[in-house]
Amino acid sequence: MIEVQGDFFGIASILPPHSAICVTTNGCVKGNGEAVMGAGIAKAFAERWPNVPALLAKSLTRYGLHTKVFGEGDVGNRFTSQMVDLVSLPTKLGMTQMTEDLQCLVPNGKIIQNGSWVQGWMLSSPLDLVLRSCNELVELANEIDWEKVLLTRPGCGNGGLNWTEVRAWLLPIFDDRFVIVHNGK
Repeated sequence: MIEVQGDFFGIASILPPHSAICVTTNGCVKGNGEAVMGAGIAKAFAERWPNVPALLAKSLTRYGLHTKVFGEGDVGNRFTSQMVDLVSLPTKLGMTQMTEDLQCLVPNGKIIQNGSWVQGWMLSSPLDLVLRSCNELVELANEIDWEKVLLTRPGCGNGGLNWTEVRAWLLPIFDDRFVIVHNGK
């Protein structure tokens, strides 16, 4: 695993051929058929490429909270001369019925009544989902044979997880094909 500080899209623009870029997702699809992409790297993707929320929503609807390639050819060649795959990396739950076990994911010590339904973007990232998604990413990287895979610190920005803890879990599974971009914070 390689960690670099810098601009995600600047680094993405110089990726070698046959690489992938990942957008973290919360699994929520709005009534208009677009994925919720209101913060972090997801918001940056949506602002840069307005068709990404609809493409991501189709993938989420079809596959649920699993790491998948989506939007092949629809986005990749717009920011780099090399073709790259766009990959969804689920780090938050979709629409979820609150339980006692999920209360630990409610940020800022708030309480959400058990049994009520809540949008996953309102919750912190569950570490087990982040790790499952990253393991699925490794499987995809092996299957597709990507040269590089670019992603941000999964589950750590708006997901609220501690990078030191997540990093310790990822070191054994991510090899030097996986490039983690951060802004230095």
